[in-house]
Amino acid sequence: MRASTSVFSLLRIVVVAIALLASTASSALAQLPALPQATLTMKAGQRYSYFQASARVGAAGMVLVPDANGAWRDIRNGVAYAETNGVSVGTSGAGISLFDIYAFDTSAIVHRSDFLFNTISNTFEPVNRGVLVTNPSQNVDTIWVKPSVLAAQPNVEVKDLRVRRITYKMDGRTFNAIRYQKNAGTDLNPAWIQSTYDLTSGMLLIQSYAVQVPNVGTSLAIMRLTSGRTWTGPGVNTRWPTAITKLTNFTWTASGSMGIAGAGGVSQTATLRWTNFRWTDRIVTLTALLNNQSQGTVQYIAGQVGAPWMSPTVLAALRTNQQIDGETALQYRVTVGSITGGIVNIYSIYATGYTVYQYRISTGDLLAVYTAKQNGISTSAGSIILKSKS
Repeated sequence: MRASTSVFSLLRIVVVAIALLASTASSALAQLPALPQATLTMKAGQRYSYFQASARVGAAGMVLVPDANGAWRDIRNGVAYAETNGVSVGTSGAGISLFDIYAFDTSAIVHRSDFLFNTISNTFEPVNRGVLVTNPSQNVDTIWVKPSVLAAQPNVEVKDLRVRRITYKMDGRTFNAIRYQKNAGTDLNPAWIQSTYDLTSGMLLIQSYAVQVPNVGTSLAIMRLTSGRTWTGPGVNTRWPTAITKLTNFTWTASGSMGIAGAGGVSQTATLRWTNFRWTDRIVTLTALLNNQSQGTVQYIAGQVGAPWMSPTVLAALRTNQQIDGETALQYRVTVGSITGGIVNIYSIYATGYTVYQYRISTGDLLAVYTAKQNGISTSAGSIILKSKS
């Protein structure tokens, strides 16, 4: 009896399954900046995009389960197994992750990641994944490792770990690369992670993951670099003004509604509080309370669209209908709406909805947020309006 599938077999499964998933986002990938022309330099004001997909290959037919009276026995450890019939359903999903670099210096690396899920109707739904601050001497999440760290890494060939230099070709571009293959699981249930980095820039080129789940099947995932370009969204190299970092409480009036298009719906109003603020010079982490019930923590980068403060200088320079961010291939854009009475409305527009951020230009204060979304015949809308802050 084989207790586990080899890394090579699992990675072949990854290649086949992910090839099928990739077709769901192929039209978007074709429109993004081509990798051969991509800028692969880790610095503030860069955006990197990665195709990501995951799948579960369902188990079917015979499944072995531990049983002292079972007819199958592992010759290595003597554990007995019995046969059972087992079937599990496979699932899959794919999309594009965007990594925006807001700061990159000796004190910190600040970046924001967003995942845009490619739906069955071929639209992209945004799923914010949060803000990350990294030790600048080492890495940025999984997408970048300091080149000197990679250069100092020796080749390794031991059980459950292999590190070696390779020449890697992708999208017509050839890289001098280093590949890590590691089993993060066990012999019985291996979980192989394979990561390939460009030795020159330190950028992650491709990462794949395969893990066997007893009685469920094999879970697979892949993350593949598609492009890199200069990005100049609001908030790059921005710090909070001292005055705002003294604030410890925001109170908002929150309202929301949902229903069927053309048939009405239900609505509700509540009090939203932001409290338990932890400020750094570039990041704020806070706790959101809805009717005094915790909704978890929220993070914002200084000056980004949607943060409690944006630079008045940036806001004053905006003009109606100006596009300040966007990716046509991913069906989203950030544009300037009306500017009146010292108030500017910034729209973040996606395929199935939009969010409006309302700011006072003179102070940079966020005054309100409005959202609307339609998915088929289902509609939803919401708003938060500032009542007080202290």
